[in-house]
Amino acid sequence: MITSRIRSTRAPTYPPKVRSLLPWVGSALSFVFGQSNFLALCQVQYGPVFQLLAGGRNIIVVTSLDSLTSVTFADHRALSSRAQHHSHVSALCSDSSLHPQIYDTIAHKIFPVLDRRLSKRGLEDITPPFARLVFDKLKLFPGRSHVSLRRSLIEPLFAGANGVLFGSRFPQDTYEDFFTLLDSLPKRLCKRPFWSLPSSRARDRLLRRISDYLEGANPAVDDNVAASFTALFREHNIPIKVAARSVLMIMSSLHQNTVNIVFWLFAWLLADSSAFSAVRDEIDKAVREEFGSFQTFIAEASLEKLDSPAFALLNSAILETMRLATVQSGMREATCDLVIKDGERTIPIRKGDYVLLDPRGTHLDKNLYP
Repeated sequence: MITSRIRSTRAPTYPPKVRSLLPWVGSALSFVFGQSNFLALCQVQYGPVFQLLAGGRNIIVVTSLDSLTSVTFADHRALSSRAQHHSHVSALCSDSSLHPQIYDTIAHKIFPVLDRRLSKRGLEDITPPFARLVFDKLKLFPGRSHVSLRRSLIEPLFAGANGVLFGSRFPQDTYEDFFTLLDSLPKRLCKRPFWSLPSSRARDRLLRRISDYLEGANPAVDDNVAASFTALFREHNIPIKVAARSVLMIMSSLHQNTVNIVFWLFAWLLADSSAFSAVRDEIDKAVREEFGSFQTFIAEASLEKLDSPAFALLNSAILETMRLATVQSGMREATCDLVIKDGERTIPIRKGDYVLLDPRGTHLDKNLYP
């Protein structure tokens, strides 16, 4: 009776706290070993915003549209992603002591170059060569007796993206090593024990290949893309060890954003024969009417033509796949006490708290997406 009396007089907390019997450890085991299902169950039980304890850290999980928007547009000095970036550097590059140099190289040296290259005008320039590189890689698959769906979809995109961003001299035989390392990343980020030796060896081979690419730069021979990209490392006297790891971080960010989306787009279409036929018919008709032939489509690919209403069904399928396949978009650390809005409510965040953005709660809301 006394216990129930005390409980009834406690002020309710918001966000609600996920119950756990383990002090300090909290929900760490569920969070690390079954994160997606665990967060989904928590959302059903506690609502769109909740907090949990994991390894001594208080993590506030936001899934509602209002809270996601508030966190996304919060001052980056108050909700910092620097800890997350440090974890990625440690997981991918193994040498966390280089984090300050890698962070500075990516933020202040590489991003301005990529920003220009991936601007609307820059994308217009790289779309045709990207299409040609992807198509050339696709030609290699029909002659094989069998090939995985994932590889036949992702390897051409991997080669095309690397080619238009890093130049034709960038090593294109790095697919297996890169994705061996990428597939181990969730375990590395969650610091699971017994990391696989193959992924560590793959990382070492990747870094050697990237280092060779950077050290072999020759402005007199390299194409414009490779020359302009490798020049920034020479101009700023960036050590090869830092430069190679910075390029690997950029590759990770670039390809992680496309792998799952592309795979699930085709997997779901192949599982639904009527949807696949409808999208295929639309593409065939659009290519025939807009370009005349597939060869002309590859040669004259442009953002304007690809955004044509003639590809409306394909565009809808891509957006729907992005909605269903998107996972957490990052962890932020509070560097001071602050309050963020969640509709008509407010979420108090204390210095040292972590905020996890989980858009799946909104993406799977049947009221928004019936």
